Amino acid sequence: MRRDDWRLLLTYLPSLIIAAALLGVLIWRLWPAPERISGEELYQAHFVPYPNVVAPIDRDVPAQERSLREHAYQAYESYDYGQADILLAKLPASDTTQFYRGMIAMIKDRFAQARSFLSPLAEEEGEAFHEAGEWYEALLLLREEKLNAARRRLEMIASEPSHPFLERAQRLLDDM
Repeated sequence: MRRDDWRLLLTYLPSLIIAAALLGVLIWRLWPAPERISGEELYQAHFVPYPNVVAPIDRDVPAQERSLREHAYQAYESYDYGQADILLAKLPASDTTQFYRGMIAMIKDRFAQARSFLSPLAEEEGEAFHEAGEWYEALLLLREEKLNAARRRLEMIASEPSHPFLERAQRLLDDM
């Protein structure tokens, strides 16, 4: 390069740098950002009601010979959630009835009621449905758009190798 070419380049170099920077900022601002999935969408994608593991339907036992407890859980299993909720409310209070009433509240989009049933189970280790309560409480936090709290709960679940909801929590964290 000749001396005049260098002088010309050095004269316009600051303007070229500023123009390149402005072009970079313009592209960055106008480039479409990836869509952020809402907590509601994550909740809808990952919520699956817990199955009836308490009193599965036994077709060999006539309906009139079943106990109130069996009728309640079998109504839940048969997707008759209104009837199941009524019957579960008549049973003595227990972690099990509390958990399934929380499931029914989630299914019926009564989220505050679901939290009142499930949060105590999620907080108290050793409760019958503690791990399930943790998972469903994380989903409720997502539903309420409390993403940081949900992430903390899910990370706690994912850090426990024996947690029954470990894989679900890892998949959900990946989706977040």
